[in-house]
Amino acid sequence: MTATVFTRITATIATASAIALLASGCSSTSAGTEAAAADTTGTTVAHSVDESLRALLPKEVLDAGVVNVGAPYVLPPSVGIGDGAEPVGISPDLAAAFGDILGVDFVWRDVKEPIPAIQSGAIDISIGFLSDTPARQQVLTMIDQMQNQSAILVPKENADKVTDIASMCGMTLAVVSGSQQEIRAKTISDAECAAKPITINPFTSAADATTAVQSGRASGFVAPALILANTVKTSGDGSTFALTDARYPDNPFAMGVALDRKDFAAAILGALKILVADGTYHEIMEKHGAADIELTEDQVVINGGGTSAFPID
Repeated sequence: MTATVFTRITATIATASAIALLASGCSSTSAGTEAAAADTTGTTVAHSVDESLRALLPKEVLDAGVVNVGAPYVLPPSVGIGDGAEPVGISPDLAAAFGDILGVDFVWRDVKEPIPAIQSGAIDISIGFLSDTPARQQVLTMIDQMQNQSAILVPKENADKVTDIASMCGMTLAVVSGSQQEIRAKTISDAECAAKPITINPFTSAADATTAVQSGRASGFVAPALILANTVKTSGDGSTFALTDARYPDNPFAMGVALDRKDFAAAILGALKILVADGTYHEIMEKHGAADIELTEDQVVINGGGTSAFPID
């Protein structure tokens, strides 16, 4: 198998892609499969190597000149699959810019469950897939990448019947099992729907929850707005589903590295700060239709989930 190498080159930002992202827990030890080689998508801003940040990289990374990245290629625009089976999206674009600043190549692999892959050393980092929660901070160091907001997916013909979670008293709401959205739905049901509680139906995947809405087994599905926006766009040419206007802040999407690699995390954070300061981060997020969930300057932190940097109402 061959790996997708994101070399340190500069290119022009192309057109925007569809929007979707799902933060998920991981439990198996699969290191995933590697992808075919692909062209790099960089940014319109040229970056030189920052030697002070490069010096923070692990010796084995410096010796190899490579950072091994793993994530599932199923979450556009964070990480999707291009025409040549290479990863494309927000996260590969950020990784290419990181490579410019750190002076190494970022090699991508399609890793279905990156947490155990990081812990085993099969990959160095996961970008664009994980949510930063206090529990996850116990097993990985999280470098926050973008905000996360939830919305409700509903059948298009019922868009006027569901406005927010509190409007779903007596209805069935699909959630991904163990998610922040499940916790919020239960809290709102207890507070607002005591007489006619919401039936909260947990599913193991977003795909199963979406199918439940489409089949009529659930009146709505609450999940990250990015993944749901892509579902709306790609299902029935936009005629099947709609999103509510209500948004609920959740723990941010983040990049994860091993707990014993604090300097590596600091190097990635430093590179991200450079991209935020010079406008490259905004350019990448805007390219992929995600400018509304950009980090603010005070949110470019490590382990910000569960802190005042990312308040959850």
